[in-house]
Amino acid sequence: MQRDRLRISIRAYLATISLFLFESAAGAQQLTPAETRGTHIYLRGESLSGTPVTALMGDDDAELNGHSLPCANCHGKDGLGRAEGGLTPSNITWTNLAKPYGHAHSYGRTHPPFTDETLARAITQGLDPARNKLDKGMPRYRMSARDLADLIAYIKRIEGDHDSGLSDSIIRVGVLIPADQKGERIRRVITAYFRARNNEGGYFGRTVEPVFLDGEKSGSGLRTSIEEKNVFAIFGFASPRAQADLADIAKALRIPVIEPSPEFPDPERAVNPFTFYLLSGISEQSLLLADYTARVLAKRGFVLAIVHGPGAASSMLTQRILKRIRSKNLGTLEPIEYVGTRGHAEETVNALRQRRVRAVIFFRYGR
Repeated sequence: MQRDRLRISIRAYLATISLFLFESAAGAQQLTPAETRGTHIYLRGESLSGTPVTALMGDDDAELNGHSLPCANCHGKDGLGRAEGGLTPSNITWTNLAKPYGHAHSYGRTHPPFTDETLARAITQGLDPARNKLDKGMPRYRMSARDLADLIAYIKRIEGDHDSGLSDSIIRVGVLIPADQKGERIRRVITAYFRARNNEGGYFGRTVEPVFLDGEKSGSGLRTSIEEKNVFAIFGFASPRAQADLADIAKALRIPVIEPSPEFPDPERAVNPFTFYLLSGISEQSLLLADYTARVLAKRGFVLAIVHGPGAASSMLTQRILKRIRSKNLGTLEPIEYVGTRGHAEETVNALRQRRVRAVIFFRYGR
C-alpha cells in the first residue's frame, strides 16, 4: 500500500513536470550551427572541427592549449564575469560590449563600443576598440578565421542562451533521489515514465534523458554535481539540508528547480525566479493554520499555544508564527518547547493546563 501511494504521488508530480517540459521545449530557441560551434569554443576552448585553439599569456607569450583556458573559466557561462584571484573579468554580453555610448572604466580607460572587427582584435591581440592593451590576465587566442567568427557569433547570443542540457533531440533533466531503497523505487518509476513518454514522441521531437543525482549532497558538492551533468532543469526529492542550498544554486546557475514543497522553514530564502514549488511547505502551512486558529479563538478570548520541537529550524519557524500573530493582535500566544521524551510530554501537558490553553499548534520540524 505504501509503495502504491509513492508511485501515485510520483506520477502526479511527473505530470506537472511534463507540462513544464512541454512548454519549455515548445518555446526554446535553438542555436544556429555557427553559434553551436562557438559554444564549444567558449565553454571548452576547443574547436569541433579539430583545428587547434591556443592561448598566449603574459609578456613572454607563453603558449597554452585553449582547453586549459576556455572563455567561460573567467567570464562565466552567462558572460557576466566573476571576480577571482584579484582579477575582475569583463562583462562580455553583447548588450554591454556594444553600448552605443562606449565604455568608461573605473580605472580611467575609455574606448568606443565593440564591433565584430574590434571584438576579434580583442580576442586575438588583447586590444580594446581604442587599441589600449587589455589586462594581462586576458589571453590572446590563436584559432582559425571560421572558429573566431563562430565564437563571436556565440558571444553575441550568450546573454539569451541559458538552456543548458537542451539540444535539438534531447532534454537532460537532473533528478534528485535519496540513496536508499526508496530512492531506487523512485528511480524505477521515473525511468519507466519517461521511457513511455519518449516512445510516444517525447516533447516536440525531443526525448527526455533523466540524470539521477544524490539527494543527500549539499553545498559545493551539490553544485559541482549539477554543473558536471549539464542539466536543463532539476526536480526530485532532496534532503532538507540539500534543499536549503538548492534554491541558491538554482539562482546562481540559472537552472529551474521544481520541488514538491519546501522543507526548510524559511521560504524567503527560496524566493527567486528559478525555484518553483507545487505545494506550500511546513512554514506556510503553519502560518496559515496559526492565522486561522488565532482569528477564530481570539473572538472567544482563548489562549493559543505553539508546541514545537528543539533545534534552530523549529525555533525559527516558531518566531515567524509569533511575529505574524502578534502583528495582527490575534490573542495570547504561548510558545512551549517539546523535547519528545515521555516525562517531558507529561510536563508539557501540565504546562498547557496551567496556562488554560484551549488550542495547540503542534509541530516538530526535523529530527
